Amino acid sequence: MGSRKYGVIDSVNDRVYLGVALAMLFMVAACGQGAARPQADSPSEASAPFKETQEARPAEGLTTQQPPSSLEQVPAFKDPAPPNWRYVNSGWVEPEDAGSATAFSQELMAFVITNQRELDAFNAGFTARLTRGTSVSLARIEFEDSILLAAYYLWRPVQGDPLSVVGFAVTGNLATVELELEDQPQGRLRPYLLAPMRVVALSKDLFPAGEMVEFVFKLNGEPAATVSAAID
Repeated sequence: MGSRKYGVIDSVNDRVYLGVALAMLFMVAACGQGAARPQADSPSEASAPFKETQEARPAEGLTTQQPPSSLEQVPAFKDPAPPNWRYVNSGWVEPEDAGSATAFSQELMAFVITNQRELDAFNAGFTARLTRGTSVSLARIEFEDSILLAAYYLWRPVQGDPLSVVGFAVTGNLATVELELEDQPQGRLRPYLLAPMRVVALSKDLFPAGEMVEFVFKLNGEPAATVSAAID
């Protein structure tokens, strides 16, 4: 009697174990089937990750730049046109007729020099006390192709190099020479008065050939002297 009861219980247990084993087998098979057959991505979905990687990581040594917006665009820098005159000489002079000018004279003396004879007469009209021209700049005067514009101012305390040409324009038979006289030039101040002087060269091609040209010399924006000359 006792051995029969044990056999029934053992049979029941075997059936329970068999049912559990079959259930686990079906679960393992189902999981394996799902892992073995993943859902295929569409072509567009498959290429998207690679496309994003290419855009986010440019090739080594290359950089990507975005074009600036219209508000960020800066116009290209253009160098200003060079002046159409050439430096020849400058410095301080004492005019030969300085005795006729008082110490309080404020006058610009202007000259248009078209040949060597006129240049010699200009240089003979004063004694140079201090000049900054070099043998190179003074030797490049060729009156076949150039003319000289010269000026000096009575009087100024000797300091620096205050008189300079800052602009030139020609329209037909009228030429305008812009001069600047500094009130506080750089340099050591000397306790005597002289006339600051400036000489520049211009090409004859700027003027109508064989005609009279009127040169208006302006000092710090104000007309100071007028000279008429024929440009051969």
